[in-house]
Parts: sequence; C-alpha cells; structure tokens
Amino acid sequence: EPTLAPQKDRYTPRLPPARLGTRLKADFDESLKGEIEYYRVFKQDNISKFEQVTSGYNMLNMTLAYKNKLSHTEYDLFFKANNLLDQKVYAHETFLPYIPQIGRNFSLGLNLNF
Repeated sequence: EPTLAPQKDRYTPRLPPARLGTRLKADFDESLKGEIEYYRVFKQDNISKFEQVTSGYNMLNMTLAYKNKLSHTEYDLFFKANNLLDQKVYAHETFLPYIPQIGRNFSLGLNLNF
C-alpha cells in the first residue's frame, strides 16, 4: 500500500565510483603511435539496498600501433597491454559486481582497410 510517510534516501543501484586518471599519447612518426594510460577508480561505498561495497583499484594500460599501406590495402598492427599492475578489479556498475574482471592481459591485432 502506498504511503506518504518520509522514506529513507537511498543511492541509485550500480552507481559508478569516482575515477581520476591521465593519458599520454605520442606520435613517433606518421606510422608509429603509442599511448600509456593510468587511472584510479575509488572505493564505492555509496550503495543501494542489496549491494556490497566495492574496493578501489589502480589501472595501467599501454598501446603501441603501427599504420601502413601495402599495395591498395591500409593496415593497422597493434599491441595492447591492459591491467599491467595485475590488480583484482571489481566493476561496481555491472550486473555481476562480485565477479572479478580480467587480470593482466595482452592483445595483438591487425585491422585491414580495403
């Protein structure tokens, strides 16, 4: 039954935590580019009913990319390294905040544009 009595204020569910970071991009030449990114995600303790507090973490990512053309096909070759600090990360804003995100990981890829 609806009531007009005052209700206790609650936070919105899956409210993203505060985040602060920096990114440095470098163009070594027309073909070679690099990027390093660091950010801090703070503890989320502004929680709604049925939620749990999630810890903060530090994230360090790096990308190196090479772009060139072979015949009439442009291509991008890239290497990415994510979560280089290998921290245990819990994303508060997901539907499954109690399952950790992937740890340190590396990707190598090729994009073809024709």
